[in-house]
Amino acid sequence: MAYILLIEKKWVTQALIKAQLEEAGDEVLAVQGLEEALILLRAGWRKPDLVIFDTFGQGCDDQALDDLCEMAGDIPIILCTGPYDRARLTLETRGFVALLVRPFTIGELAERVQEVLRGRPNSRGTAGAGCRCGR
Repeated sequence: MAYILLIEKKWVTQALIKAQLEEAGDEVLAVQGLEEALILLRAGWRKPDLVIFDTFGQGCDDQALDDLCEMAGDIPIILCTGPYDRARLTLETRGFVALLVRPFTIGELAERVQEVLRGRPNSRGTAGAGCRCGR
């Protein structure tokens, strides 16, 4: 079982992603904003095995992504974004383990999570299909 920090602003999407990952056997802490996630990472709470960050509605810029990468340290990050944020932000040089650009399904995200976690001693499970995350 992996411990995942999910940063997703839309509560419906957050609930669906959380349910899909928990069904696969993972434990998920979901927060709505990047600032909340950074506070948790700075505070040294339980270190997640993976961070999933959806840029939609976060008003994030390159500095915010730098802050997340710095606070996460060696924790892998999956970035979910739309085509407009992808064009606006410098993403390729930050070392995200995966970059998902809308539209994608929650099942596709869950599969990517399992690919990233595969080989880590506390990961297990498989992913199924889900609803689409296209905004």
